[in-house]
Amino acid sequence: MLGGDHFSEAFKRHIPHPAGDKIAISIMVLIVFSMLVIAIVVVAVKKATDKSIPSTEIARKTYDQPFTINGKNQTALKFENGNLALLKNNNIVWQTNTNGSKLVMQDDGNLVIYSSDNNALWSSGTGHSTQVKAWFNPNIPSIEIKRKGSVIKTFKA
Repeated sequence: MLGGDHFSEAFKRHIPHPAGDKIAISIMVLIVFSMLVIAIVVVAVKKATDKSIPSTEIARKTYDQPFTINGKNQTALKFENGNLALLKNNNIVWQTNTNGSKLVMQDDGNLVIYSSDNNALWSSGTGHSTQVKAWFNPNIPSIEIKRKGSVIKTFKA
């Protein structure tokens, strides 16, 4: 690619006109502007075609009532009858196979299903840090356990 002075010199040789420098500079500005417009269009198209849905945090609390979080392409995270399940097209693709009474995202980073007498029936096995969060990723579908934003464990089909 030609630099500024080389570019101007090339145009001076091919444009025998006293305004050769001004024309060369105008062409360079037009090229840079065109490249900028193309870059903006590429970013806009990429954003428009990205149909992913942001993940939903399973907050640090106790869930003792059934719930469903719907995602993309008929995916869902469902807690019902003490069973945590991932669904795709209304079919269970992964589940805990439990009959608990509550789902708890504990302060230690462990996602646990407890029975009515507080016995742990299922655990994510991630109770190692206070900086752990559980997320439902509706695009896969999956449950992702993350520490400081990095996935440390995934549950999916």
